[in-house]
Amino acid sequence: MRGKIIMFKSKVGNAVVGDHNKVVINVKETKKTKYPEGCVGFDVVKANYIGYLLGRYHEYKEYEVGKVGMNYAIFPSHLKSKFKIGKTRTVYNIPLSRFDELVSYVQDRIDGTKLARVQKAKGQGKHYESLEEYVMRHT
Repeated sequence: MRGKIIMFKSKVGNAVVGDHNKVVINVKETKKTKYPEGCVGFDVVKANYIGYLLGRYHEYKEYEVGKVGMNYAIFPSHLKSKFKIGKTRTVYNIPLSRFDELVSYVQDRIDGTKLARVQKAKGQGKHYESLEEYVMRHT
């Protein structure tokens, strides 16, 4: 019996070559949620809203310190400290029961930036969407 010669022009790893080979791959997928139930990160809409607010804060803070001088890790670290979240956790591990407090605090911090104060003086008082507005626009 004469065999076939097969040439590969790229890297091939774990290849099965032959006629009428049957390959069965059983993969067990275990879904592991990143955030436990009861945390902000478990609720996708609320987690996305917090991400939106953090992004807005960083945009407004860049106005003060410049893009080069901006350290994006400082504010989330501050939030972890304020809300007593462990070092290996993120702001998305904050309990849902404290969601309103978190939102209010981040919004107050946005309102306290130099850019927000300048805009407010010019009569442009809207610096971020409310949760309801955010949900309507993004769902």
